[in-house]
Amino acid sequence: MNEKELQNRIMRRVVSMYYLKKVINPVMLKLYALAAVAAFMTSIVSVKSVIANMPGLFEVNSLVYFSKYALTHTELSVQLSIALAGVVAVLLVKDSLSKITHSRELVV
Repeated sequence: MNEKELQNRIMRRVVSMYYLKKVINPVMLKLYALAAVAAFMTSIVSVKSVIANMPGLFEVNSLVYFSKYALTHTELSVQLSIALAGVVAVLLVKDSLSKITHSRELVV
């Protein structure tokens, strides 16, 4: 093996490790989980029907009542999916906020 082949082989490994770290990044894993939950929910929930039955966005009281009623009177799988999506969303927000505060500490 000559020097050029060795260099190409090493660079291929470096590049593959770079992309592997990007894919396995904890934030990306949470985004993958959120996307999977959203895909699962769209397969079992008729989003068009929910939107058609939903009150206007500016009718806050009606929207809260609709959301409570819809959540309590749906199947367990949908309730668990919504809970899981909420947990993942909270973890993503927590990660984002910690990155913002960490970057501010570096600037000061």
